[in-house]
Amino acid sequence: MNINFRSVKGQRFNVTVKHTDKVQDLVMSVAREAGLDHNEIRLIYEMKDLSNNLNSSVGELGIVDGSTITIALRVVGGLASHNLEAAS
Repeated sequence: MNINFRSVKGQRFNVTVKHTDKVQDLVMSVAREAGLDHNEIRLIYEMKDLSNNLNSSVGELGIVDGSTITIALRVVGGLASHNLEAAS
């Protein structure tokens, strides 16, 4: 089946997978296709982060032919609570 991918920057492409393929393998394929490090991306399907289901198959998660998955970049870090207070 063909899965559509789009990045937050608007890049679009398709990847062909089997319904038995694991999400972890899908992440690796998408990272290669997008030219990104697999550790730096998250795949979002129906508002759910698939990184919580790396060992699940595509079919188990209800992903079907023609589905669209969004590629998001991981954000490392963030503001600590004391930084928020200092900014006030």
